[in-house]
Amino acid sequence: YNAPTGVLVMKSGTKLLQRITEDRGWSGDGFVRPRLIEFQSSDGAFTLHAQLFLPNASALGSSDDGMSGIVYTHGGSERQMYGAFHYADCYAQEYAANQWLASQGKAVLSVNYRSGVGYGHDFRVCKNCMSVGAAEYQDVREAAVQLGRVNGVDPERIGIWGLSYGGLNAEQACARDSKLFKAFGAHSGNQSLGRCRIRVLPIS
Repeated sequence: YNAPTGVLVMKSGTKLLQRITEDRGWSGDGFVRPRLIEFQSSDGAFTLHAQLFLPNASALGSSDDGMSGIVYTHGGSERQMYGAFHYADCYAQEYAANQWLASQGKAVLSVNYRSGVGYGHDFRVCKNCMSVGAAEYQDVREAAVQLGRVNGVDPERIGIWGLSYGGLNAEQACARDSKLFKAFGAHSGNQSLGRCRIRVLPIS
């Protein structure tokens, strides 16, 4: 969780791994170990998986105010995030950014929402998802609800950011749930719903 991916080799006949790549000058001493959590989607269709980054005590100030919370959503949407550096350089940078936010005293919840990969066919090819309804957004919203319930997090100070399609999720959050999400950032987000041909369905 605190070092970038690298190349390791295992000598034949042994179980010993040796790292053969080197990250010179790298230090992940200030990184937090993300907690791997699960929660139900709001419609009960899926168990959602997420990584929760909670700041070290040294990153928290002396104020009695609760922590700000930030939801992170990956792009794709055919992607999956992990509780460690991603093998893809772009998402490794996003993971590092979430670690930096935690170092600034923010609680971050990185959610693997429906239409992503790694959780089966029905999860990946989900009903009314992406361009035919954006049903995956309800998982993003539920992530914010769950984050607001984390001990020490102020539910009135929840923001969201994401890359590419995750940026579109952040834009939807701003447009659809501005009472829940108080700030958003879209990194290379899709800016035209019409161009993406998305038909947004209401959340029941």
